[in-house]
Amino acid sequence: RYSMYQQIYQHKKNLSSDFLLKRIVERIETIKTIKQDIFKMDDVNLLSTFQAIQEKSNDRILKDLCERFFTRKLFKSFEFRKEIQQKKIKKILNEVRLIAKKKGFDPDYYAGIEESATKPYEPYKAKGKKAIFIKQKSGKITELSRVSNLVNALSRENVVKKCLVFAHELESEVTKIKDFSKLFK
Repeated sequence: RYSMYQQIYQHKKNLSSDFLLKRIVERIETIKTIKQDIFKMDDVNLLSTFQAIQEKSNDRILKDLCERFFTRKLFKSFEFRKEIQQKKIKKILNEVRLIAKKKGFDPDYYAGIEESATKPYEPYKAKGKKAIFIKQKSGKITELSRVSNLVNALSRENVVKKCLVFAHELESEVTKIKDFSKLFK
C-alpha cells in the first residue's frame, strides 16, 4: 500500500490529472453548462459529458481543459521539497499566476497547488475492531502494527505531497523564477 501511494496515487502526474479534473468540474459549475448534478454521475457518464463538452462547448477554457484531459496533455507538475514553507509556496504560486495571466491563461484554471496526504498504513476496522491480526508462535493474536516495527513506523507517518501545477506552455517562464530548481525534488 505504501509503495502504491508513493509510486502511483501520489505520483506528480496523477496529481496533475487530479488538478485538471477539479478545474474542469469547477468550470462546469461556474458556467452552469450541465443541467444534471455532475457529482451524481458515474465515471462513464462523466467522461462522455467531458467528451461532448470538448466537441461542442462555446466556452474556450472548458473546451481546452477537456481537450487536454482527453489528449493527455497534462499540466506540468513539480513536487515541492518537504522543507519548503507554506509562505514560500504561496509566493511562488503568485508568481506563476502572474506569468499565466501575462501569457493569456486564466490563472484560476491554469496554475495552482495540488496536495495529497495519506497515512501509509492505517489499521483496517471491521465492526469496531482492527481486522488485520497476526497469530504469533506463542498463540497470542496481535494487531499487525504491534508486531511489525516497519508497519508501526508507517502507521505514525503522514505522507504529504504538494505540487506546483501549471499549463505546459508556461514552463519556460516559470522555470526562470529565482531559485526555482532549489524548491523542488
